Formats: sequence, C-alpha cells, structure tokens
Amino acid sequence: MRHYLDKEREPIPDRLSTVFACENPSIVESASNSLATRSAPLICAEGRPSVAAGLLLRGLRDVGAALCYHGDFDWPGLNIARWVMAESDAVPWRFGARDYREGLRLNQPTSKTALAVDWTGKNSVGPGPDARDA
Repeated sequence: MRHYLDKEREPIPDRLSTVFACENPSIVESASNSLATRSAPLICAEGRPSVAAGLLLRGLRDVGAALCYHGDFDWPGLNIARWVMAESDAVPWRFGARDYREGLRLNQPTSKTALAVDWTGKNSVGPGPDARDA
C-alpha cells in the first residue's frame, strides 16, 4: 500500500496559510452556497477520517499550513476531533463551549408541545417489541 500511496500522492502547495477541515459535508455545502469562490481551502472528512484524509492533513501540517477543525458536538464527533487535532496540530474552528451554547440557543424546539412517543410499538411502523417472541 505504501508504494501505491507514494506513486499517487500529489504534491501539496507550500504557500497555503490556513486550511479549514470539518467532519460534516453540510459545512462544505453551506460554505459553497454562501462564499462560493471566496472560500478558503476547506476539506471534509465525512466522519472519521480515512487514511487518505489523514495523509492530507499531516501533509498540510508538514508544509506549514495552519489547520482549523470543526466537528460535530456529539461523543463520536468529539472523539474524531481529538484524533484530528492530535494528528495534524489543528486548532478548533467554531468548536468551543461558546459555540456549543450558541448552537443550543439557535436550535430550540419551535413548539412548546411535548412530542408524543408510542413506546409500546402498537402504533409504530414495523415489528413491535413483541415481534421477537413470535
């Protein structure tokens, strides 16, 4: 595999100053819609970074690019962020406690009515909890 990667690897420009990386493709879509060609370089790993994404992030670090990372605030996202930052020396990008609180504030339920959930399975689609016993 190393031979293949060495032959296929493209050189990384050595004049990149700041590169942004994220876990979620919706970030790339939002940047594309709002910034278009004015966007700084943005890499999306789409979840846990692949070997190729890890090589790219480390390569960017090695040529002196400042890497900024944003991930999801769930437990898997925090674990991925820890790995990315440790492997590439990335710094958090809109990924701190203040950003988390702001996200909670902006994403409050629009209705004060409680959501009714049928835990019995009688009104759900698919097999209910008793289907295992059938």
